[in-house]
Amino acid sequence: MLVGIVILTRLFSLQIVSGAEYRELSNTKLSRETTIDATRGSILDRNGTSLVSSEMVFSLEMYKSKADDKSLNSSISLMTRILRDNGDSYVDNFPISINPYEFHFESEEALAKWKENYKIPEAASAEEAFYLFRDKYNIESDDPDEIRRILAIRYEITTKGYSVTRSLAISKSISRNSAIQLQENSNDLTGVNVITDSNRIYSMGNLASHVIGYMGRISQNDIERLEKQGDTYEYQTSDKIGQTGIERVFEKYLRGIDGEKQIDMDVNRNNYRRIYNARSNWWI
Repeated sequence: MLVGIVILTRLFSLQIVSGAEYRELSNTKLSRETTIDATRGSILDRNGTSLVSSEMVFSLEMYKSKADDKSLNSSISLMTRILRDNGDSYVDNFPISINPYEFHFESEEALAKWKENYKIPEAASAEEAFYLFRDKYNIESDDPDEIRRILAIRYEITTKGYSVTRSLAISKSISRNSAIQLQENSNDLTGVNVITDSNRIYSMGNLASHVIGYMGRISQNDIERLEKQGDTYEYQTSDKIGQTGIERVFEKYLRGIDGEKQIDMDVNRNNYRRIYNARSNWWI
């Protein structure tokens, strides 16, 4: 009886007294962390005139969620319409165009292999294959333009893949108008995330390019070279570093320290809140 009373008391505390608190915790248990790339420092002449600077650009990415086909297709349709209306491009490798319906392959052999991989009848025309993909992804729209926009993203998801923690790049650079509209419609955009990135601007064009240098993706040789120089900064394989000139010689002064972003999600893997660890620095 004593043990039973203790158990009942504990259950009452968990479900009644603290029930709301634990329910809130369970709904935000999932989280993912991504890196906030630090903005690279500017290169100035002795008069303070900018020779090289960095500008912030908006990029668009998607994460996997528990949304069904209807919700996902609706989200993609809204996202691509906003981008199109603002003149922004997005990833599109779907090999069928409309108006007119045409396949886009380098050879008949590549087309035949593609049809085989996606279980498309060998004799199917471009239009027939187009609507077979519409049915495959459960797209309810009858508007070919909207269907084509949705297929572009769904096809990219199929071929490249994404997950709760690994994003799919939708666009590397979008306008501020698109970024604002996407944020305003975030409740209807499942798994869609607008991020900021930096773009290197060489104000003087090719002038003194051999002195200023340029940026390039880091290689294993670069990592070994930096380690020999006593550089303990942890570079990622996707990082870009100075390859020649001032960009290379003053790499440790020009680079910043990346920050971290934690996104908490509810049980349906929809974004719940974002937590930023602002560790990015600006180096001159």
